[in-house]
Amino acid sequence: MTAKEWSLASQAADPGPGDPETDSPAPLSADLRTDTRRVIPGHHDVVVAEAARVIGGPSGAHAAIGRSRHWTPIRVLFLLALCTLALGWFGKAGCLQQEAVVTGPDGATTLELDRSDQRQFTDLCYSDVIALYGAERLDKGAFPYRTYWFEDDGNGETIKRYMEYPVITGMYMYVVAKGAQAWSWAMEHWGVPGALESVLFFDLAALGLVLFWLVTIWATALTARARIWAAWVAAVSPLVIVHAFTNFDAIATAMLAVAMLCWARRRPWLAGVFIGLGAAAKFYPVLLLVVLFLLCLRSGRLRTFAQTA
Repeated sequence: MTAKEWSLASQAADPGPGDPETDSPAPLSADLRTDTRRVIPGHHDVVVAEAARVIGGPSGAHAAIGRSRHWTPIRVLFLLALCTLALGWFGKAGCLQQEAVVTGPDGATTLELDRSDQRQFTDLCYSDVIALYGAERLDKGAFPYRTYWFEDDGNGETIKRYMEYPVITGMYMYVVAKGAQAWSWAMEHWGVPGALESVLFFDLAALGLVLFWLVTIWATALTARARIWAAWVAAVSPLVIVHAFTNFDAIATAMLAVAMLCWARRRPWLAGVFIGLGAAAKFYPVLLLVVLFLLCLRSGRLRTFAQTA
């Protein structure tokens, strides 16, 4: 058999267009571009490569990367973060349990948080968010920084106290408290499902903290550029399960992450704005200025640092 006859025989034997063995289940795209810059974790990380075997192994050498319209890296990271945050909320659920307590001789009862056997510590569910609703006089409708009260400092002396948190965190707490009180009013007058105000305060605050944490994941992923999947370390961090709803740090992390994104995109003045906003939520975002100063000092870009600071 000649070479030409062998080629014709091979083409006749192989399935071609229209054959059910080779037809694509969907029309082939005319756009054949792929993201060749993206770093694939399964190709560079042994741990990820081994874990990927559960779903068929790492992507192949000829895979079209970055073509999915639905399962984009950001959306997958958001899904991972939401799963982690859900575990964090369930971890605090033990401290949201309520019990009916008899408060009068006629058998009248009222709901109180279940703190039997120091539950907040034995169940590892303690959260400042719940405690601060009463400690910062938010349950009284007090406006932060304008309202003060007197407390014993433990040494027999009386001290004058104000809201101890920076302004953005304090105002966030105030707005959430007003939301919890509005819900409580609707529960009393309209019969909507509800709970203790402190529990409502925690739930509404947690909902907002979820949004701030998603901003953190979004900014971290975009800062990583080609290594966008590296943000999974933050999305599934065990620390998030323990601490996401222990305090209001997610507000500061969101501002800090956006500041780093602005710096990476060469917007130093905008980075400075978000560092300032982060410092108005917690103190530690200011420490980023120290890092940026040392970076600019080494690279001779102190003028850029001045634009940020």
